[in-house]
Amino acid sequence: MNKNDIANRIKLNSPTLSVNIIGCDLMKLGEQISLIEKANLHLIHFDIKDGCFVPTITFGPCFVKAINTGLVKHTQLMIHDPSEKYIDYIKSGADIITLHIESDYNLKNTLKILGKHTNQNDEKSKIVRGLAINPDIPVQDLAPFLDDIDLVTIMTYNPKMIDGKQDDLLLKRINEIKKMIDYADKDILLCINGGINKTNIKEYRNLGADILIVGSAIFKNDRIIENINELLSLIKN
Repeated sequence: MNKNDIANRIKLNSPTLSVNIIGCDLMKLGEQISLIEKANLHLIHFDIKDGCFVPTITFGPCFVKAINTGLVKHTQLMIHDPSEKYIDYIKSGADIITLHIESDYNLKNTLKILGKHTNQNDEKSKIVRGLAINPDIPVQDLAPFLDDIDLVTIMTYNPKMIDGKQDDLLLKRINEIKKMIDYADKDILLCINGGINKTNIKEYRNLGADILIVGSAIFKNDRIIENINELLSLIKN
């Protein structure tokens, strides 16, 4: 396994789903994760919210570590000063660590240091480095970091706003980011996060996403395997 093995595996299975654990029933967590594994998915997603960078609080590194699974742990750190905290998520077994552009004043350096860390799940592997971009951040702000990332996550809404609505310029922003990546000739995964369900997932797939982060639509009515199969059929056909 080399440093790009996880990213390469995702690319080979693209488009694919990353299950946002925020939609789970915590009282049935072990059972529900087992069902996700049986559905032959590979990614489990954690929206890490600190109540400061964004107004809500979700999980911390202890929760990520407690999830005993062979699934790729896909963490998105919606937190202030991630340079002081991301090491805790590496120790917790995160395979993918996504930072928000505006959350770190020395982001370039943070990404370079993050790229030197080994993956706790396999010492021959590196951490997959991601950057997330909120609707209020200019697309051009991604440009200086394309040499230092493996993944870009485009938010369909602004997580800093309670009950944030979908970005009206989402399609335009996605196309601009894709052109930027192509122009830079970089092999960077494209991920979309926020409000994805059975009615819009095909539209997002058609925008060129490699990873579609889905939460409540997977756990709805406690029909996890059925929901996953239906969502996969929509993006694979």
